[in-house]
Amino acid sequence: MQVTGKLDDLMEEQDWALIFGADGQLKGIFIPPGKEEENVPASLLGVLRSAGIDIHADVIANVLH
Repeated sequence: MQVTGKLDDLMEEQDWALIFGADGQLKGIFIPPGKEEENVPASLLGVLRSAGIDIHADVIANVLH
C-alpha cells in the first residue's frame, strides 16, 4: 500500500507512527498527544519486538509527542 501526502494530513488525532530514515533504520516513534510510552498499543509493540526493539529497555532517542 502506498499513501502519499503530508504526514499531518494523513494522520488522525490519536494515530501512532514509526519514523524510518532513508537507510531503513528506525529513527523514532510518534506518540499522540496525551499518551506516553506506557500506552503503546500491543500490536505496535509486537512490530517493534519482531525488529528486536524493546522500547521499555532500549533507549529510543527520538520519541515525539
